Amino acid sequence: MNKNIIASKAELLSLLKKYKPIFSQEIIEDLNGLIELKFSVFNKQFSQIVPDDFMVRVARYNIFNRAIKLATKVNPELNIIEDREKGQLYIFYKTYKIYSYIIHSLENEDTSDMIYLYQIIENPNLRDEELANAKLQLQEWQNAQNPYYQTSQKTIDAYYWELQRSRNIAACKDKIVNLIKYSEINDQEKNIINNVNQIYQEIINDYGLTNTEFILRDQICSLPRYRSNMQKTLTKKIGKLEVVKNIKYI
Repeated sequence: MNKNIIASKAELLSLLKKYKPIFSQEIIEDLNGLIELKFSVFNKQFSQIVPDDFMVRVARYNIFNRAIKLATKVNPELNIIEDREKGQLYIFYKTYKIYSYIIHSLENEDTSDMIYLYQIIENPNLRDEELANAKLQLQEWQNAQNPYYQTSQKTIDAYYWELQRSRNIAACKDKIVNLIKYSEINDQEKNIINNVNQIYQEIINDYGLTNTEFILRDQICSLPRYRSNMQKTLTKKIGKLEVVKNIKYI
């Protein structure tokens, strides 16, 4: 059977029966509790007697299904996309991502299972600062003169400079629109944001994590038009699992 898939409850309970002669009663009860989703795999320590392959399958089942259980407990009106064959789970509420879980192959030791969490934090001071910077950048790009333009003709460098200028102007305008939009969020939008943050808190509590345990991840892309102080990515490594927290400031 493909080790990447999320096993069924019946399959795991059937396998557990085969291990009963070699596991202690305490281990059997703990594993059964994980399969029944009574508690999180992050909150229990297990003996080395549990075979790696079986423990990983139980852990993935627990993580996958407890995320759905916790999120729907907060709000049952979620858009949940799950692919148990590939081991992928995506949870959305309205236009916001709430949670993602992506499984990688056991055979590839260089890859980790990835959990993505999403948090939204209101920060009017940061928003005003970013808005002022975006307006300044827009003005600078609108007033910029093409350094490659020649009187007789436009060179290929001039063409690409103009193309990049247009893209930067569009990016600045989009950023300004979004920043203004978040300064005028209504009560309905605030309720959605509260739901996103409540689910985030439920899940990190379930994992036994605190906000101070995450470390800042370096930005993958350093291009100015993609950088934003209104977003932050932090990470926490747990064994072969990586939990990534994405903060969106509004």
